[in-house]
Amino acid sequence: MVGADPELAAKVGADGVHWPYRQRSRARRWQSRFALQTVSAHSGRELRVAARVPVDAVLLSTVFASRSASAGAALGALRFRILVEAAPLPVYALGGIGPGNAGRVAGAAGFAAADGMAAFGPEIRT
Repeated sequence: MVGADPELAAKVGADGVHWPYRQRSRARRWQSRFALQTVSAHSGRELRVAARVPVDAVLLSTVFASRSASAGAALGALRFRILVEAAPLPVYALGGIGPGNAGRVAGAAGFAAADGMAAFGPEIRT
């Protein structure tokens, strides 16, 4: 996946593009050109809006407290699970995910992690 740069994604043979919420409408132009397109959302309202865009999944954040500079207030596992159950497309948890809490959301949805992946150990890194 390449972030918000479909030309680069095509050039390097990436499987898809991830769009920030504010650029979600750009996904329409690239529909069917990639195996996967995702968009970010940061609230229940944004999740509902993002679900109307032609994307394959939404990355919903911030689920748990995070050190990320862009992290907002944490949704928490319960609120996240409620939002996922109402969503018409796959949702991935993002924000503050690590070995101690990934299981709290994994049963409801997938999860993505940046900083937290290091805590899982070298055996999952590729």
